[in-house]
Amino acid sequence: MDEWLFRFRWVVPDRGDPIPDGGVLLCRDQIVAVEPFRRLAGKCGVLDFGDAVALPPLVNAHTHWEFSDLGTPIVVDRQPTDWLHAVIRHRRNTHCPRHELLARGIRETLAAGTSAVGEIATCELSHYAAAAAAAHMPHTIAAKLQCLVFRELIGLRDDSVKAAIRTAQRHVSGGEHGNGGRSTDPTSAGSAETTTRSVRAEATTVKSPGIDFMLALSPHAPYSVRDDLLAACVDLARRAGVPLAMHFAEFSAERELLARGTGPLREFLERLGVCDATSFATPRTHLELLEQLADAPRVLLIHGNHLTEVELQFIRGREQFSLVYCPRTHAHFGHPTHPWPRAAALGVNVALGTDSRASNPDLSLLNELRFLLGSSRLPLTALLPLASRNGCRALGLPCTGGLCPGAAPQATILAVRQGPKTERLDRWLLQSRSERCWAVNDPIDWIAAHETAQKWRTTNRSKTPE
Repeated sequence: MDEWLFRFRWVVPDRGDPIPDGGVLLCRDQIVAVEPFRRLAGKCGVLDFGDAVALPPLVNAHTHWEFSDLGTPIVVDRQPTDWLHAVIRHRRNTHCPRHELLARGIRETLAAGTSAVGEIATCELSHYAAAAAAAHMPHTIAAKLQCLVFRELIGLRDDSVKAAIRTAQRHVSGGEHGNGGRSTDPTSAGSAETTTRSVRAEATTVKSPGIDFMLALSPHAPYSVRDDLLAACVDLARRAGVPLAMHFAEFSAERELLARGTGPLREFLERLGVCDATSFATPRTHLELLEQLADAPRVLLIHGNHLTEVELQFIRGREQFSLVYCPRTHAHFGHPTHPWPRAAALGVNVALGTDSRASNPDLSLLNELRFLLGSSRLPLTALLPLASRNGCRALGLPCTGGLCPGAAPQATILAVRQGPKTERLDRWLLQSRSERCWAVNDPIDWIAAHETAQKWRTTNRSKTPE
């Protein structure tokens, strides 16, 4: 059988209005038609998902799986630095093995119907291979998750800067996965050519069961990365052809620290004992950092809560930049209104992330969309690109899906036991409860998701909605 017709309460194409009682016709590994079901009925056998919606594939552009053991976000009443201290204490005091923390994050990401994710890593890549094996979920379908692993790099003193550079090189060469990738010092005069050859000779994708891990770098933040470390990261990213992610303009106190070397962030770093007189000896601005980052092939500016108009104008038209907005984390800290609407109006690529469970109750991109539907007054059709194709662009992934004729059959499917009686998709999404999500990549995934949805509804038919 080469053709399959799937029926949904709604189908949401990548572009255009949602289609009520929609149909998606697949032929082999391609979408042939996305139309009202009545126009497609009779072409072949039908697999009816019932009370469900087919969406373009969801992409979570920023998260931290290592905090997936937290049941609720960390709440502090004072400075953001108090939250940073609490996060560090939690990391130090947790007794859960690292690979199991990551496995929990992987399970939750898969259960949220996510097709691709940008993960910030504070450990070697070998832990991710172990986590992929530990995260096996017998009740899920076999769709492949694409994961960019951004190795976090921190350094404000000579010793920590050199160590971070070595870590960055091992990561992009695959050495942290144990595949024999070499590590050289890119700051030494005679090593640049050797480093370039060794980095490019290694594959930037590490395949594990159910997940493709792609290598990337994350110089952590302006307040935790010295100038020379940032320069080395940008240079290595350029030569290796990998993306960079940086927490940027996340806290208002960053500006005082960079300009004068003072303020609550300086006190926080001194209490940790991670900075010295060289760390902020030269005043810097966020605009100067953006000029430095512009030499990287792809840059994800994470959060950007306090980006100014001048900074937005700088990244405008520079296609290597993307702004990653984490709506519920932004609300958790009570930051001022986020500048993402202005960035989007200027043509900046804006994507969505969940951040971690340290500042968010879950890792569901659908729940980020629900939050925005309730707070922004924008329709789902205006918000969905931020959670789908914009995320692909931010991570540098090909956007081959999208629920349109000629596209690959990649989608996120959301099924509910019994949705609310409404003709408006936005209201249906906000009011739906007791749901299951799947990321699907090929006809076999679609068929498996349909079978799983039918079994789930059958086994839970006697239960009341959650």
